[in-house]
Amino acid sequence: RHKEKRVPGAPPSFRDAWEEEDSASQKQIKDPSPPRPPAQGE
Repeated sequence: RHKEKRVPGAPPSFRDAWEEEDSASQKQIKDPSPPRPPAQGE
């Protein structure tokens, strides 16, 4: 993966797994549940 994640310098295996979980993780973190405007810092 040539995409820089939050874990720079991590082994390829870890980054590979992170890429898969990143999609789901990001959605849960950015979209907790209640539909609110992007005022978290993005």
